[in-house]
Amino acid sequence: MQLITKTLTAFVISCTLPGCVHDFSCDAVTKALSQKHASFVIKNTGPSGRIVDFSGVDINTGKKVYYEAEGGMYLEMKQIVQIGDTLIKRRGQTGFLLRKKDFIIKFEFDCFENQSYGFAIDTLKREINL
Repeated sequence: MQLITKTLTAFVISCTLPGCVHDFSCDAVTKALSQKHASFVIKNTGPSGRIVDFSGVDINTGKKVYYEAEGGMYLEMKQIVQIGDTLIKRRGQTGFLLRKKDFIIKFEFDCFENQSYGFAIDTLKREINL
């Protein structure tokens, strides 16, 4: 019991230091998101929940790659993504393209008055077979 108390106390103290403070403003999230890159066919959609932990095969190199992120803004994407989809995210941009079998879904990052943010979702191309 003492070990648990000491560990918990150390954790609480360490998170009061400046290193545990995260900036979740729209500007900070936009900057972090624009530095990410993805271009792969999804082979594993990871666990359910807020954490994005996709893995797959890079479409250019054929090497195994991972895309990791966290946040409620990814929940809608996680509900739509399936194994075999292709995820495209270009460095310097904040939007994602998710290529499905018959259409492409665009997830464009939006800030609302620098207080809240999320993805606007749009279907770019849909093939209709009659």
